[in-house]
Amino acid sequence: MKTLHILVTAGLILMLGAGCRPEKKVKRRYPSLDGGTYVPRKECNTPSFNCYEKCAQRQASSMSCGGCCFDQRRLCDTLQPYNFESCDSAP
Repeated sequence: MKTLHILVTAGLILMLGAGCRPEKKVKRRYPSLDGGTYVPRKECNTPSFNCYEKCAQRQASSMSCGGCCFDQRRLCDTLQPYNFESCDSAP
């Protein structure tokens, strides 16, 4: 009985001690942009909406045309070179 008590106590100590480790630092995809977090920019809202609207008007594929608009939005938000007009030729 005493051995069981010791094993249970040791198990609890090990379980509680496991939570005391420092958290691993999360690698950020965009370390130079707002501390590495993805923040949508308001300037990208209108061109992105217009891109999706053009896809819908010409009944283009949501996977290819919509995906193109999404990619361009991500580029715009992360301050990379983007071109929403390139999506006009997406099927």
